[in-house]
Amino acid sequence: MRPIACFAACIAAAAAVPARAQTATPPAPADTARAAAPAAPAPRPRRNPNVITAAELEGQVATDVYELVRRLRPQWLRTRPAGTNEAAYKPGSPLMYELSVFVGGARAGEVMELRRIQVTNVRELRFYPSAEAITRWGRDYSAGVIEVTER
Repeated sequence: MRPIACFAACIAAAAAVPARAQTATPPAPADTARAAAPAAPAPRPRRNPNVITAAELEGQVATDVYELVRRLRPQWLRTRPAGTNEAAYKPGSPLMYELSVFVGGARAGEVMELRRIQVTNVRELRFYPSAEAITRWGRDYSAGVIEVTER
């Protein structure tokens, strides 16, 4: 069979095949109302892992600031060794540094000082990790600092 004749035979055979049934969904009647897609929830503002703001403090129920930090940013309270060889240090070792607390720009003491501060007196809490604390206050603060800004 010649190519042109073969091509013509294929076209004739295709024309003889009945058209397929329409598979698309028929349009909805005009009188039915379409349900609107639910609105997407408003995006939550991204929180800073090193700051607890006044907005976050609102509505929080805690006995003291330590409890509040323990709930909202527990990673701030992890004990950090002095130096870089973390495996060589054990909690309670003299080489361990305690997390320090500053209130109103002055050093208030160690992390347990947060137990004495009322949540209602706090406007903002800011955590300074080791490198930032050393740069700002010196080598004695290598465990980090929590700075309390009062109302």
